[in-house]
Amino acid sequence: MNERGIDLRDRIPRETSKEELADCEYVVAMGCTAEGVCPAAWRETSVDWGLNDPEAMELDAVRKLRDGIETRVEESFDEIES
Repeated sequence: MNERGIDLRDRIPRETSKEELADCEYVVAMGCTAEGVCPAAWRETSVDWGLNDPEAMELDAVRKLRDGIETRVEESFDEIES
């Protein structure tokens, strides 16, 4: 992400609570992040992209994953706006 000017050094992944999801119109899980969170807490649209954990990936694979996420996010916003 640093290649894109985004500094994630101080970021720590955390679990999302049902309460945080209660007012969301859209929820996108990227894989295991949805474990233990009841989809009934989601009012509107939920999608699980089923992405692999980049922890053990080679750098080029992580770049491809990052770029794929960027594309999906852009497509999602285009879909929401239409």
